[in-house]
Amino acid sequence: MGPGQGQGDSRLPPGLGGQLVSVSVLALARPFLGVDGVKAGCGSALSAAPQLADGALAATPAGLSRRIKLSRSLIAGGEKTHWLEAVHTSQQEKMSRNEEGQEEAFVSSKAGKSDDKVTSTNPYAGLMNRLRASWLAGKTRPMEYRVSQLEALSRFLDEKKQSILDALAADMRKPPFEGEFAEILLVRNEVNYAINNLSTWMKDENVEKNLVVQLDSVFIRKDPYGVALIIAPWNYPIHLLLLPMIGAIAAGNCVIIKPSEISKNSEALISEMLPNYLDKDCFAVVTAGVEETTKLLENKFDYIFFTGSPRVGKIIMKAAATHLTPVTLELGGKNPCYVADQCNLQNVANRIVWGRFFNAGQSCIAPDYVLCTLETQEKLLPVLRHAINDFYGAEPKESPDYARIINDKQFQRLQALMNGGRVAIGGQTDAKERYIAPTVLVDVSTSAPIMQEEIFGPILPIVTVANLEEAIDFINARERPLSLYAFCDNKAIHQLLDRTSSGGFCGNDTLLHVSLVSLPFGGIGNSGMGKYHGKFSFDTFTHHRASLLRNAGLEAINRIRYPPYSDQKMALLIAAFGVRQHQHSNREVLRQGLLGTAHSKSMNPYAGLMSRLRAAWLAGRTRPMEYRVSQLEALGRFLDEKKKSIMDALAADLRKPCFEVEVSEVILCKNELNHALSNLSSWMKDEHVDRNLVTQLDTAFIRKDPYGVVLIIGPWNYPVQLILVPLIGAIAAGNCVIIKPSEVSSCVEKLIAELLPSYLDKDCFAVVTGGVKETTELLENRFDYIFFTGNSSIGRIIMAAAAKHLTPVTLELGGKNPCYVAEDCDLQNVANRVAWGRFFNAGQTCIAPDYVLCSQETQEKLLPALRRAITEFYGANPQESPDFARIVSDKQFQRLQALMNGGCVAIGGQTDEKERYIAPTVLVDVSISAPIMQEEIFGPILPIVTVANVEEAIDFISARERPLAVYAFSSNKKVLNEVLKRTSSGGFGGNDTIMHMTLITLPFGGIGESGLGMYHGKFSFDTFSHHRTCLLRYTGLEKLNELRYPPYTQRNLALLSSTFEIKRKGSCTLL
Repeated sequence: MGPGQGQGDSRLPPGLGGQLVSVSVLALARPFLGVDGVKAGCGSALSAAPQLADGALAATPAGLSRRIKLSRSLIAGGEKTHWLEAVHTSQQEKMSRNEEGQEEAFVSSKAGKSDDKVTSTNPYAGLMNRLRASWLAGKTRPMEYRVSQLEALSRFLDEKKQSILDALAADMRKPPFEGEFAEILLVRNEVNYAINNLSTWMKDENVEKNLVVQLDSVFIRKDPYGVALIIAPWNYPIHLLLLPMIGAIAAGNCVIIKPSEISKNSEALISEMLPNYLDKDCFAVVTAGVEETTKLLENKFDYIFFTGSPRVGKIIMKAAATHLTPVTLELGGKNPCYVADQCNLQNVANRIVWGRFFNAGQSCIAPDYVLCTLETQEKLLPVLRHAINDFYGAEPKESPDYARIINDKQFQRLQALMNGGRVAIGGQTDAKERYIAPTVLVDVSTSAPIMQEEIFGPILPIVTVANLEEAIDFINARERPLSLYAFCDNKAIHQLLDRTSSGGFCGNDTLLHVSLVSLPFGGIGNSGMGKYHGKFSFDTFTHHRASLLRNAGLEAINRIRYPPYSDQKMALLIAAFGVRQHQHSNREVLRQGLLGTAHSKSMNPYAGLMSRLRAAWLAGRTRPMEYRVSQLEALGRFLDEKKKSIMDALAADLRKPCFEVEVSEVILCKNELNHALSNLSSWMKDEHVDRNLVTQLDTAFIRKDPYGVVLIIGPWNYPVQLILVPLIGAIAAGNCVIIKPSEVSSCVEKLIAELLPSYLDKDCFAVVTGGVKETTELLENRFDYIFFTGNSSIGRIIMAAAAKHLTPVTLELGGKNPCYVAEDCDLQNVANRVAWGRFFNAGQTCIAPDYVLCSQETQEKLLPALRRAITEFYGANPQESPDFARIVSDKQFQRLQALMNGGCVAIGGQTDEKERYIAPTVLVDVSISAPIMQEEIFGPILPIVTVANVEEAIDFISARERPLAVYAFSSNKKVLNEVLKRTSSGGFGGNDTIMHMTLITLPFGGIGESGLGMYHGKFSFDTFSHHRTCLLRYTGLEKLNELRYPPYTQRNLALLSSTFEIKRKGSCTLL
């Protein structure tokens, strides 16, 4: 929200093109091989590099004797097309293997007749440029194109099925049944589901309008992000690569995929065969080890999707923070499985054994340990033994239906873990075959490594507890898992569901919740962030762009918001913009003390505060709807009762006019409050979803769980609104919250710290004040969500700090918002709307138009109209107007004064340092290399840049960082739609400025440098809610489940496929 950093010209050279890339770069040296550092569940080469764990992401491993040889750069220019591929060029460059099978690798390129040498230290620069050029050209946007690429993926699965099964068998002796079910059938289901629904998903989503925009178009446009990176693991190397890729393609992105080098046969198959099916200009496969993956992550992607371990997830997120790239991290964890006394234990045993030992336990959602009473354990052990024998025979080693451990490193790790308990079943091993028998441990030490890390292998510990209460306490005392399983009656299931937190929940079965494309899949806390599957994949890879296309005329309606301000205008504005107020109940007002600034001599001055809020959240205090409503109503009373104090504080900080305070700091907050109070009960309801044939008798739904303890850091320009609006969403979602107002707007900071505490519950909400030192100390604590509004440089710091704890973030930043003005407009109407948007709050608004793009002829006509608008709004001398604010600080004033040197003053230009006054100013003859065109202005200065036409304007916008808003004025809807279609931004305003953010039915948020995440209205509630997958299964009808159990048969596979399969529309479907 504050002034942004300098932004260079990122225009790409013409003529970029080439072939689908398969960069074959294998592991380099033993200490850095992926197999040597793999923690349970990790699929990335980065896990092998110990020094990277502390964030030294860009460093080349010291002492590495073998280097990547770069023979030619990937270049593109003129008529020539060049590409990167794996080649054998000379004896010295051939891959050499040592006795352990590690491979030295090289990257070379083939470039027609070119012999250009590599000069860049970034071997992926050319590849990135080519995909970026394809995306900017709009190649991936048409629905027909997306469908063609999805169909190509389907053909790959059909035509290469046997090759896939062979590769999986070679990597981990995965049984063909498990390979076909998990790696092919479920992936084909996603492809078919996406193709069946893509036209619906892509449609603009029309939303409700307020009175002001009744004659306008208001909708959410589903824009692709751009160039996405997908990094996949080794345990399901086809499924976990192609599923997110399906979502990325469906959403219209270009994609680089990076399969795991650990499952080397699957990696080779992907890199050699998949390129033949997909568009060479938009999709690439990169195969790499640690150093190459590190270099790959130095590039600026528009989205990163990673599946692997939490340790590597932290590295990925920290790398993403460098470029403010949003991430989805699908990690893992220790998934508990509670078993009650009254169950049919043979059915329980069958379902647990299937979930634990499928793929030899190398599944991130496998039940990791069992919790039950000692009496239940004694009854469960013989039926577990019986199930294992039924599935794999007396000698599982001889069963064709039992997989092997992926590599020696994992095998040795698992062998060591077995020392954490007493073997009750199994325990046999064979190092040569990397075989570990299905094993059950009892008498397990909860401090042993086996209970401290994800097992990711065929070992099942049983931990005894006294009862359900103790089981819940045990689960809550540990990291939140990716899945939680429970075998018990409905009452106990709902107790567990209500009082625990996990990525997903499955009652009376294991794993099956992942088979439903209608449910989101994703973790929380250490088990990950973000979600995918089905439409959730499409939404994950899609930027939801708020769009408002206004009528170019009817200016009389708009005049109620323009200066000079009056009480009559305010009354009309409230009637036009206001959301009908919720009826307050006569609930008792909570007036308890709340922490202001925390002072402590402790190394962590906020430890006690964090503990208090965490305890309140774990106790479930914030979960009931009645509690949330009471706190929201208290916020409403704060706004009503302290309105005069709020206005006085804002006048002291910014000399903000009372009218602007009422509109931007009070009305917008009240609208959010009333909207939340009116809709909370419906937002909180479990969302039931479609089921497949297998789960027709079961209950499948999405539970909206609060994250936990949330941190909200606000800026100084709208210091009340930009703290309270996210706070409303966080409270509505059931979280505990710490808010940190900006110390720059010191009077408002003091007001919030002193007055807000008397309205909210002291055990669940806190205000922390302070500067850089205090904020730095605060960020060292582990939050469950961080919401930050500010500038991009601080946004990077926030995201990097969040990466240490795998905390999801929303970053509301800023940028240079362009405003294109066509020649066919009513230029006085344009001038009114541009001047209002630019000079409201003295231009200190993140979504203000930052510069105008128009032709030279339009500029000559626009300047007198702007001068007229400024005079009508603020008088002949704006310094004397009560309706024009001041700059917040001396530092900002001096920065803005310096920026005015970037062009010639056409209007305004007067300044008064004592008052921190800068007149509404318009610049012409602006140098695009000057600082004023390289950083967000964030003040009352409006440069005009001349362009020949709309084409040149679009090129100008697209060559720069993506802004928080794009504005366009034209009486021709085709022009507005062209600008909307061919640019990318947080939001879009046609024929007006700023107004799109007043609609609570539209999401507000940036893309790229302008931010990540979204909020307002229900989007705020969703931002602060974890969408928890829930499947509650029927405990009986075990015959139906036997289709999926070993011993596997072709008949069972055919029947299973028919019950799970999603067919393309136009053919018979069982779903």
